[in-house]
This record gives sequence, C-alpha cells and structure tokens, in this order.
Amino acid sequence: MQGYPMDQTARYRIRLHGYVSERLASNYGQMRATVITTDDGQTETELVGLVTDQASLVGLINMLYNLGHAVVAVERIEADESDEADKPDAPNSPESGDATDGAMEVAHV
Repeated sequence: MQGYPMDQTARYRIRLHGYVSERLASNYGQMRATVITTDDGQTETELVGLVTDQASLVGLINMLYNLGHAVVAVERIEADESDEADKPDAPNSPESGDATDGAMEVAHV
C-alpha cells in the first residue's frame, strides 16, 4: 500500500491561534515554536517537530484542544522544510546555547 504509514515517525507543522510559549511548547514533545503575526494582525503559534505515529498526533491534537488552544492547521511536512531549525546548532534551538529560556522566534507572514 502506497501513502503515509500510520505507525512511523513523521514531521508535522501544527498552527494554533494565539501565543504559546516556548516553555509550554516543549511540554508537547520535540516541537519548535514560532510566533507568527498574520497579514490581518492575528497572532498564531506554529509548532514543528517529530511525532512518533498517528496515534500520538491525535493525542497531541486532543491535548492542545483540551488546554484551550484553537487548532488552525495540521500539516505533514518533508524533513528538508524544517531540518535547519531542528539541528542542535541552529540559533534559538533548545539544544543550542544561543537561546534564552522561554525565547522564541517571531515571524511575520
């Protein structure tokens, strides 16, 4: 069967309405948080990282919902779309010494 195996680790981008701190995002597993201001002035947080399987993805989405986060989008992404930010030596990655505790990247789209 071709397609996406449900029992394998994959990288996902989850976009939430509002602001989610880097510290809170780290509770969701190995997710990198980026705060985004949209063209219409809305604040959104984008979580990008590895999720072990589809069951874990559903559990993560349910947890976000139960914590009151409005999920705007969920997207499976290819590794090369987010590899640089996930490398330990990347600026502002949790593993690098460059990030201050609770700091997060801010982007405007």
